[in-house]
Amino acid sequence: MRKHHLSGKLLRKAKRDYPLNEKCELCHKGNRKLDYHHWDDSKPWVGVWCCLKCHRMVEAVENPGFGVIVERYGELKREVDS
Repeated sequence: MRKHHLSGKLLRKAKRDYPLNEKCELCHKGNRKLDYHHWDDSKPWVGVWCCLKCHRMVEAVENPGFGVIVERYGELKREVDS
């Protein structure tokens, strides 16, 4: 799991600018507090502004166990639907 210790002044200065339209860059919904998601601690300026819901989703997608969960969900969905 990536360390989340980069929330200090250095990261605040290195982030991309907050979107002027104040909308999530993934789902494009507005009126939500946006979080900054970056995937490389050595390049914190490479990231996206997203709402909490999308931020949780991208964190899950980047988790190595995500593929197993998606596969199991598909199995359960077919099983329940039968």
